[in-house]
Amino acid sequence: MKNLDLGKENISKLFVQYAIPSVIGLLVVSLYSIVDGIFIGRIVGPDGLAAVNICMPFISFTSSIGVMIAVGGVTLTTIKMGEGSIHEASKKFSFTLLLLAISSIIITIFSLIFLEELTIFLGANQSIFHYVKDYLGSILIFSIFFMGGYALDLFLRSDGKPNLSMLFILIGTLLNICLDYLFIVKWNLSVKGAAYATGISELVSFTLLFCYFLSTKSKLKLVKPHFDKSSFLKILYNGSSEFLSEISMGLVTFVYNLIMMKYFGPIGVSAVAIIMYISTIVYMVIYGIAQGISPIISYNYGAKKYIRIFKILKLAISTSFVIGILSFILMFFNIDSIVSIFIKGNIEVSKIASYGGKFFSITFLLCGFNIISSTYFTAIGNAKASAIISLSRTIIFQLITVVVFTYIFGSKGMWISQPFADLLTLILSFVFIRQSKRLLINANN
Repeated sequence: MKNLDLGKENISKLFVQYAIPSVIGLLVVSLYSIVDGIFIGRIVGPDGLAAVNICMPFISFTSSIGVMIAVGGVTLTTIKMGEGSIHEASKKFSFTLLLLAISSIIITIFSLIFLEELTIFLGANQSIFHYVKDYLGSILIFSIFFMGGYALDLFLRSDGKPNLSMLFILIGTLLNICLDYLFIVKWNLSVKGAAYATGISELVSFTLLFCYFLSTKSKLKLVKPHFDKSSFLKILYNGSSEFLSEISMGLVTFVYNLIMMKYFGPIGVSAVAIIMYISTIVYMVIYGIAQGISPIISYNYGAKKYIRIFKILKLAISTSFVIGILSFILMFFNIDSIVSIFIKGNIEVSKIASYGGKFFSITFLLCGFNIISSTYFTAIGNAKASAIISLSRTIIFQLITVVVFTYIFGSKGMWISQPFADLLTLILSFVFIRQSKRLLINANN
């Protein structure tokens, strides 16, 4: 497969070649959790769904470490590639993988030691305690493959092979579906089976990705890593907004779980889980667009081709808005049918999820601009602006609105907090983008 020239190819062609495989790749990745959710909801029942959603805040925390290191490392690496320094890019690449390996091992060991305490802290009550402990303890074993696989996938796209990335992810997802059926339906391993299915699939995808970088086809090479304080700090800085975005999603889910446990118990948490599964599909499409254009932006930023950056940015924002409209219409008018995919025979869970889903779907009209704006600033190395956008959307505005609206409207207020948070963040993102465009275009003249 021919490597694409990010600095010379037609912008529309690059968008199609990078964004579409990235979207498909992330949609396929999202199927890991969605398929788990369908199997758990229909076979194990609402308590199983509730247990998995109780685990999500901590899984988001572990993922946030990996995402921060991966995105920060890929940004540095791709900028060096844009400057023509392939050897320096390989050094950043190898150092990033070393950091990920060390971080994942430390997180796994400490989490398993304090597994029971962690289960209680996350909010598990007596009825779902064993489900939460089983799922969390099983999925943590595979942390290194989740974190490493995510990074290698980003590096593979930066290496000019977006379609190959999509193929590797597809293989892992198909395997996950087969293993879900085997472990949950045939072997009756419950939520532990879902964790094993996902973990083994991630292991296979990681292995395929790693083998590519050991081959002669890769421009990026594995070299002997050594600690570089400057690169370490830049990686953390450049990935900080993605870290905050990921960890804040876990924090918000944690708050949602506490609210629903208070008002409805585990069935309320099950309803939240279903909405999160559904919204994941939309978010992954938009994150796929953002992730797809990220190496294009970073490369052209390194090459000082700023006009090209804003052409690809405009195309990405327009596309995400169209997707948001279609997603809103589909979810708002078909929510009952969509919810029924995940749960059967429990009218109460279905009623809560259907009611909340209609309000929550409004956020699909607004979130695209914010997600792509945050990714844009990360791609040009402006982690501060990216972090402000991510923090505003997922922590500051989100937590303020969820607390205020829940206080005023009860559990109903929780569902409208995300759309309001996205609306406020959109205004902020628009201001930041205009300022950045003015600065870069003037620098190009």
